[in-house]
Amino acid sequence: MDAFIEHLVQNGEQNRSSEQQLLATSVSLETAQQLSQALSSRLDSGKEKIRVHLHENYDTYLNAVSEASETQAKVSELLRGIDELELSFGDEDTGIRTRLLSAIDKQTQAEQRLGENQTVLECLRALAEINGQVQRLDML
Repeated sequence: MDAFIEHLVQNGEQNRSSEQQLLATSVSLETAQQLSQALSSRLDSGKEKIRVHLHENYDTYLNAVSEASETQAKVSELLRGIDELELSFGDEDTGIRTRLLSAIDKQTQAEQRLGENQTVLECLRALAEINGQVQRLDML
């Protein structure tokens, strides 16, 4: 009989141990469900915050992209203008250089003709003087 009582006591202890394990499991399951609900709530809240943030930033992003596109168009236009000016100045420089070289050439030619004309003029003066002297001699 003692064995029977001892067996009952052991079964009672096992039952208490099982009850405690079930209670712990129940508490753990309840805690897990609470944690799951809290995490789910935080996840939903986080998703909403992200949606709001994306919406705000999307508007900012669209504005930035639009402004960047406009700025890029203006920069491209300015670069085209700079290229046209460089071509224009390049042509103008070439034209000015050509005109200057032409003017220098004309001036050099004019100076040569002036030198030649002065030589001819001196010769004509000398001839006129000689002619004058010849005419005086003829009159004598």
